[in-house]
Amino acid sequence: EREVASYTVMFHLAPARTHTLSERRIRGVDVRVLAPAGGVTAEEAFATLDPWLAELQGALGPFPMPRGLSVVLTQTGGGMEYYGATTTSLRALRHEVFHMYFACSTVARTYRDSWWDEALDMWYELSMQPDYAAIESSYRSDIVAGRTPVTAGFDARAYDQGARIFQAVAAEVGGRERLIGVLRDLHGRRSFDPFTTWDL
Repeated sequence: EREVASYTVMFHLAPARTHTLSERRIRGVDVRVLAPAGGVTAEEAFATLDPWLAELQGALGPFPMPRGLSVVLTQTGGGMEYYGATTTSLRALRHEVFHMYFACSTVARTYRDSWWDEALDMWYELSMQPDYAAIESSYRSDIVAGRTPVTAGFDARAYDQGARIFQAVAAEVGGRERLIGVLRDLHGRRSFDPFTTWDL
């Protein structure tokens, strides 16, 4: 295995007649939103981001992207995280912004280890529900071992089973708040220092 650091830079070109660029400082973070005319507005994104950035900063620490956050809004669908940026629907905005902490600054060493950034992202929101169920203790998976470090493609089990694995971990360490404390410490110590599932 040879470790290769990989960061993606997002460029987005859009005609001024069909898109509006808005900028605002939210919770100390410079936020830029590119919104399509006649669709989801920058104001809707700002309204979503204000409480969410406060939540994440309180739980996980200062926003990790040094130049703020750029958001390209789409009308429907999911989203994709980039270093300090996302292309996303309003529905997926919170999910993609969480990735600024886990996926874009606290980074998996190899591609097969990247399951945990999606799993943590899903767990963080789903575990707010008091009845969110942990994975069964009998569960076994090849979610990591089934892939080489550079295999193309992504294992969708990370979203459901992966999140429920972290719910089981939360139960083991004393609950949701205790695991969030572990994540805050992990993010503080290992940002931009990629690590494997075994290290985790």
